[in-house]
This record gives sequence, C-alpha cells and structure tokens, in this order.
Amino acid sequence: MTTNTTRNAAAASDVIGPAGPGGGTSVLLQNLTRAFGATRALDGLSIEMAPGELVALLGPSGCGKTTALRIVAGFETADTGSVLVNGKDISSVPAARRDMGMVFQSYSLFPNMSALDNVAFGLRMRKIGPASRRKRASDLLDMVGLAPQARQYPHQLSGGQQQLGTTTLFVTHDQEEALSMADRVGVMRQGKLEQIAAPDELYTDPATAFVAEFVGVMNRIPGELQAGDQITVLGSTIPVRGHRPVQSAVDVLVRPEGLRLEVAENGNGIVTTRTFLGSVTRVGIQLDGDVAVQVDRPSTEAAALAPGASVAVSLPAQPVLVAARRVS
Repeated sequence: MTTNTTRNAAAASDVIGPAGPGGGTSVLLQNLTRAFGATRALDGLSIEMAPGELVALLGPSGCGKTTALRIVAGFETADTGSVLVNGKDISSVPAARRDMGMVFQSYSLFPNMSALDNVAFGLRMRKIGPASRRKRASDLLDMVGLAPQARQYPHQLSGGQQQLGTTTLFVTHDQEEALSMADRVGVMRQGKLEQIAAPDELYTDPATAFVAEFVGVMNRIPGELQAGDQITVLGSTIPVRGHRPVQSAVDVLVRPEGLRLEVAENGNGIVTTRTFLGSVTRVGIQLDGDVAVQVDRPSTEAAALAPGASVAVSLPAQPVLVAARRVS
C-alpha cells in the first residue's frame, strides 16, 4: 500500500473463502485494539459483516480506518481482539493464506490482461496449473455474472464490473461514494466506531454530533437548553434528542433541508447567496445575531429568495441534536 492511497478495500471472497450458512462469507471484527507507541490507532473496534455485504468506513485522517483494513487483510497484527471469517478466528493466519485481496483505488488490475487472466493471476502465484486456474477463474467470473466479459480488458469494464461481488470492507474519504455504494457506513473517530448504519439512517438520524457534522452539510444554530430536555432556538422551544451537554449554551445541529424558510417583511434573516443545484437551490442566510445558515428549497420555489430578501427561518417541532457551543 502506498502512502498516498485514499481508498482501499479488504475483501473476504464468498467464492474463494469457506462458504457460510447463507452461501457467502461472514466477517467479524471483534474488539480490535492497536497502538503505535503512544498513539492508539484502534480502541475496541467491533464490526459484524454479513455475507456479501459492503461496509464502508469513513473518518478523519488518523482515525484508524486504514489500520482496521490492514488487520483484516493480515498486513497488520492487532494488539488484542480477533478477526473471524465464517466463525473461524484467522487472526494468526498469514496474509498469503487468508484468501483475501487488497483492492486499491484503481482496483489494481493489470491493464494488459483480460478479466479472466486478472482473476487467475492469484492462482498463478500459488503455482496452480494453467488448466486448473483457468477453469477456476472462469467459474468465478460465471458466478458473479461476468462470464461474457472474460476476454475484455480493464478499460472495457465498468467500475462495478472491475470489483466483482464480494464481502467487502471499504475505506474511503469520499462521502458521496460511501453513501451511494455501501450497504452500511461506519464513521470512526480516534480508533472507535461512532456509528454504523445504513446510509439513509446515518444521514437522517446521526447518533452523535460528530457523525452529524462529519457526514453531509450541517448548520449550527445557537440555542439555550431548558429543563425537561427542551431547547429554545429561533424563537421556539422543541425537544432535544440524544446526548445533552452539561452547559446550557449549545448549538442545535440541523441540515439545510431541515429548516423552514419563507419570505417575510420583518423576518429574522437576510438572504446573502442563492446557489442553483438542480432540483434544489441552496440559500445562504444571515440570521439575527450574526449567524450564517444554509437552507435548501425546491428550485421551483426559490425565485423570490434573491440576495437581500428578508426571510423568516424556523424549525419544525421535532427533536433535534445539540452540541456544545463552539468558542470563537
């Protein structure tokens, strides 16, 4: 792995590996820890992957996602914890004997080899005879629906065809890629898993303030906590969900599509920008108190929201996530 690689995947193949009850390969990362000197790269990471599932890991640089990937592939050894494939602990199995592959950003395909020869290459390195490896490679391509592309070269295949179908742990810095491709997305922070969920759940129902702000665009609007897990924000009092900070001065976290917006002569904000994004238009607004927010509205309704317009911004009466107010 090169240091500038931004996306990799460790795949436990449901064809090469031992078959599980559902006909595929299950993978379990169990309480993994790994330290490099004083730096704790992984701090009790546990992830269970179903056969054929694609799990993407997101997180800031240094959060431990690549270390987790390398431990699954066998290129790193965990200090504690285990990696189980179909219930069998493979933590002490060398990388070359794990029946796994590291797939790099460009999928690490040989451009001068056909799809068949690329699949057969690993078998060739294991000294398997030509006839056996070609038959096995042909069977593998047939099982993932790529038999018609066996003679095609990498540049003739789509990205999905280049990856085939596997139980996959996928590391990326590209949120759009993770949310669009993965069955589940895990967000990591300082060696720990903050949340793992289906992409839509991760976006609409983040478990923590960190996840909320790391995935997608998020507004911070000052509010004041009240008794009974309530918060006053933008002139309304609404319920708080999730963690409640100790201090009363907090910020409410809300996505651009979660705010209500209407033109109002004596509103609480002034439109500063308007950006057409296709079906929606993102409107930048300066609220009273020098707070800037972004609001998404259907483009068909955004004609009156020109810069300089006076608007009223409010929140629906739904529970909101809050975080400690940032100090300027």
